[in-house]
Amino acid sequence: MGLFVVIGFIVVFLFFSKVILNVSDKKTFEAYRKRHPELVKDGRVKCIKCGGTSIWMRQVASSPFGAKYAHTCRNCGNKLYYSKG
Repeated sequence: MGLFVVIGFIVVFLFFSKVILNVSDKKTFEAYRKRHPELVKDGRVKCIKCGGTSIWMRQVASSPFGAKYAHTCRNCGNKLYYSKG
């Protein structure tokens, strides 16, 4: 009985690890670039709200499969897009 509980726990953990790391197609860098081509030029990304160019990656989730990052404007705190690493 205890073995089944452990196996069930592992299956649930792995499932939720994959779900947590899932990045919606609407919130990726490519989607941001398509929606706002004027804000992504010459290797620089600008914030849609304030026009700031200081963008940082903050880890928002982690699992054995990798991590999920929010790319956030340092000036206003707006989350621009997400990526997996």
